[in-house]
Amino acid sequence: MPIVATVIPGYVFYEGEIVVRDSLNALGLPVLVLTGSVGGSEIAAGGVNDTHAKPGSYFHAIATGTGTAYSVTLAPAPSALAAGLWFSFRAPTANTGPLTVNVNGLGNKPLLLPNRQPLAGGEITAGQQVWVQYDGSQFQMISPRSIPHAWYAADSGAANAYVITLPGVEIVALNQLTGIPITFLAAAACTGASTLAVNGLAATAITKKGATALSANDIQTGHAVTVVYDGTRFQLVGSMDAPGLPSLGVAGTTVYPYSVTFDDNGRLTAISGGVNYTTVAVPAGGASVTFTHGLGRTPAFVRAVLLMGATTEHGFTVGDERDVSSAYMDSGTNDFDAFGVTASATSVVVSRYNDTLYIPHKTTGLNSAVTTANWQLKIYAW
Repeated sequence: MPIVATVIPGYVFYEGEIVVRDSLNALGLPVLVLTGSVGGSEIAAGGVNDTHAKPGSYFHAIATGTGTAYSVTLAPAPSALAAGLWFSFRAPTANTGPLTVNVNGLGNKPLLLPNRQPLAGGEITAGQQVWVQYDGSQFQMISPRSIPHAWYAADSGAANAYVITLPGVEIVALNQLTGIPITFLAAAACTGASTLAVNGLAATAITKKGATALSANDIQTGHAVTVVYDGTRFQLVGSMDAPGLPSLGVAGTTVYPYSVTFDDNGRLTAISGGVNYTTVAVPAGGASVTFTHGLGRTPAFVRAVLLMGATTEHGFTVGDERDVSSAYMDSGTNDFDAFGVTASATSVVVSRYNDTLYIPHKTTGLNSAVTTANWQLKIYAW
């Protein structure tokens, strides 16, 4: 029989009775009497008893289907899809693109990321437990997607053909990687146009500045390289490694300032002899000396100087330089420059006129004849 609850008052007042404190206190002490018994059959399915209170598979199912359409059967079955309905399922396979979910035959509904964007592929892996919630028109994925925000892997390929395997994810199409930075440790420097193959997918071009193919040394051995897939190719992110610079000059020359070349990334790629020079004996009167400068262009500036040798004179010390314009010839009443300097795309020619050289004393300023054997001629071009 069902349980019957009977409440017996703690005190009952009679008509005309004087109310005293004890009577009022007794009034507040009723007696509750329960009669009857309860059996297992008295609680219907869905009620709370030991069996029904145990954890079970409600709001969970093992989904079936393909990489673009899952089917889920919940028990007990919902009569309709209502906003707020949520459940979990075990994915039968990785998604390969946008995905729909059909719950108990109530119709295919899109499954979106938390930002309400469609799945691209690979956000769910085979066997993953996925929590979703219905928002009134589609399902939104509540559990984290399987693709991380960034990856790192070591390259196992070769120069110009880089190969990496990103761990812990299932990648079935390159569009899964769109916009995600990927960093790999290059095993070899590139020598030109290069490709990257990720997790066994097709080798895809690595480019810079949009669709421009890589040049030699844009990637160097042992360097961490970051790329982003733009839907068509992997674009190199950030600065590229500068190539090794060529020699600054040849023996017997110095190079300052430099004549330099930059590539389209603003990197220094070549240095030619910016200031080339040679040192020769001072030519005899009426003779000239030719310096092949090797700049590959007509020098912007040239300079010829007299260089003090080991035997010093006129107050100069070893290594002192005097521009040839300070040397002159005394022809009676007029002074003339002693040297002429001309330049072309290949050479600098310094000619000496046929007369005695004079030069001002370093400290006193008095003019003195030059003993040419004590000096050398040094020619600069840049």
